[in-house]
Amino acid sequence: MNIRQMLEEYNDTIFKIELLRKKIIDAKAEPVTVGSMDYGRVKTQKNFFVESSLENNVIKNQDNIKDWQQQIESLCQEIKLIDMAIGILKDYNKSVIRMKYIERKTTRSIANYYDRNDNSIVQTIAKSIIEMQTTIDKFTK
Repeated sequence: MNIRQMLEEYNDTIFKIELLRKKIIDAKAEPVTVGSMDYGRVKTQKNFFVESSLENNVIKNQDNIKDWQQQIESLCQEIKLIDMAIGILKDYNKSVIRMKYIERKTTRSIANYYDRNDNSIVQTIAKSIIEMQTTIDKFTK
């Protein structure tokens, strides 16, 4: 796992989670009416088996919801891992990383905020990423 890439994709991951949650809400709220049934099979003399588009849609929705929930679970684990990795840092480093990757501020604006030069912030970010990557590698291998 590359922590820098995960940090860069942090907000996109949050956005994906929210989109998937919206899909689930929409799928659960989708109206199901008997009047909209389109029977693909009908009653036979020996067997009574009716397959409708309604049943297929309900099954498809349930399968989609299950898949979306699994995707959300996986993405939430990524977010949790990133937050835990940031959590190991000292307060200053933690703040710089959050400003850079979560708030998406420029290096210059972070440097201005802390009254430091750009190079100092770049070094802080680099050292923090190495520290987080080392910690993640230690626990994932």
